[in-house]
Amino acid sequence: MNPGFSRIVSIFIAALVISAAVAINAGVSLAQNPGDAQARPNSNQALKQVEPQYVCMVTNKLYDKAQIPVVIENKTYYGCCQMCEA
Repeated sequence: MNPGFSRIVSIFIAALVISAAVAINAGVSLAQNPGDAQARPNSNQALKQVEPQYVCMVTNKLYDKAQIPVVIENKTYYGCCQMCEA
């Protein structure tokens, strides 16, 4: 078999595999990971601006109370637990 043809076939197969993986990943429902629903709304949800002190910088989850302030290089971030604070 022609080495150039084999390379083209290999690239085509790799592109198909990558396309399938992207399509499968895009089809994963946020219902499987409900904590992320607030952080990454789907196309049916409107974006809602929230105050930064209610969002953990590590988990990217929205909480109903202010989180632990963490100052890094003169900027304040917020963490939900002692591990995030560390």
